Amino acid sequence: MPDVSGAEARDAGAEAAAPSRPRRESGRARQRRQERSEADGSPLYRLKVEGAQVLGLWDKVQRVGWGGLSAAESGRVGGYMTRMLRLRRSEADGPAGADRAATPGP
Repeated sequence: MPDVSGAEARDAGAEAAAPSRPRRESGRARQRRQERSEADGSPLYRLKVEGAQVLGLWDKVQRVGWGGLSAAESGRVGGYMTRMLRLRRSEADGPAGADRAATPGP
């Protein structure tokens, strides 16, 4: 059996350990990222605003911010965004994409 020092044994054990979870983003870092997406007018941010307007939540967002929405309201905005992204993708794919979207699943 090879002679392994304590430090080498610890290093070998560290490699076998499960990978650590990614660090959670702090509230301030999340806020800075959101401010950047708002400032550059990213397409997803514009779609998010459009969803809030269509769903009648834009007044609330302006009053209390995005963090003031309930989980259900946020889910509705996300669902709207997903629906619009799928619709736009199927329109961009042309008739073949429309056929796939209309075809019933198994």
